[in-house]
Amino acid sequence: MLPIDPPLLSDHSFVVPNLDCAPLIGQLMSVCQIRNWREVDVDALAANLQCSDLVTSPSDDLESTIDGYNTTLRDLIDKHVPLRIKRLQARRSARWFDQKCRESKRLTRKLEQKYRHLRTADTRAAWRQQFDAQRQLYQSKFTTFWLSTVENSQQNSRALWRTVNTMLHPPCQHATTKLTATDFANFFRSKVANRHVRAATASANPPVINPRPSTSFSQFQPATIEQITHLMSTMPAKSCPLDPIPTWLLKRLTPHIAPVICHLYNLFLHSGVFPIKSKQALVLPLMKKNNWDPETASTYRPISNLPYISKVIERVVARRFSSHLSHHSLLPARQSAYRPFRSTETAVLSYTTTWYAPPTTVKFRCSCYLI
Repeated sequence: MLPIDPPLLSDHSFVVPNLDCAPLIGQLMSVCQIRNWREVDVDALAANLQCSDLVTSPSDDLESTIDGYNTTLRDLIDKHVPLRIKRLQARRSARWFDQKCRESKRLTRKLEQKYRHLRTADTRAAWRQQFDAQRQLYQSKFTTFWLSTVENSQQNSRALWRTVNTMLHPPCQHATTKLTATDFANFFRSKVANRHVRAATASANPPVINPRPSTSFSQFQPATIEQITHLMSTMPAKSCPLDPIPTWLLKRLTPHIAPVICHLYNLFLHSGVFPIKSKQALVLPLMKKNNWDPETASTYRPISNLPYISKVIERVVARRFSSHLSHHSLLPARQSAYRPFRSTETAVLSYTTTWYAPPTTVKFRCSCYLI
């Protein structure tokens, strides 16, 4: 006979059988190496960084500076936040499930174990009260998280649509069992080189570009520490596995690492060569649609994840070039792509305004909208 407890929190009874079988650790748990980022001492890390050769005696060679940047930061991370082996559950937590939710769940389990051991009315009441508080906390966290996420995305239609789409259709990525990294690399390379992009434009006539009188853009202006600091504070904290240090931690070290990044950018301008290691990226194939065949390479699109230092240098160069184009009015007046405060909405509004405006001369107007 199996021991059956009376119903407590619901109309179901608690059954505790003893089964002589091996636990399914391989399916429910995973062993990996992680770092406990909660234990990092940012002040001590910043002090060690300030005393390192990367800051005190920077090299004038670009590749050597890049190597020193990666090596120094990795050594400091290994010193302050060493790797340790931990067994993790395979399932992922919800985005709103934070540290307070974990503490509440841990307390609920502790009170449950106490009741199972003592079997008193007081321990049962404490367990039930904590269980109700945990459920209310979960509901509050869920509601608050999604409300704040939607409110923060109101000024960005793309981010707002991505947020709503995630709420309605949670991402479900299917993994392939046949395609390898080599298969994806060969397919993406052949797609660009042979079949679609270059083959479609190989026989096309070269574009006709009418020259415009303007000042030539002969060189990039050197960066300053203040510009790098402002850029790092405005860039999103997206990390790449190739980064020697997480981006959120690097941003907290901005006063100490900004001179190093500024020196790297100026070395890049002086040499005219982009660092080889900064060109490396992790390419992740993502399915275009979840209902397509996951075993076909054409179902996937390549997503490149660049190191953070590469993104910083790229943004500095892009801002220099965009400033020159805007200052000399070299961009078409109706161009909306890759320009601030412009989108498909402004393009459609411009054309509809032209359509409904009273014509100054008698002309026929024809518009074609692609949806």
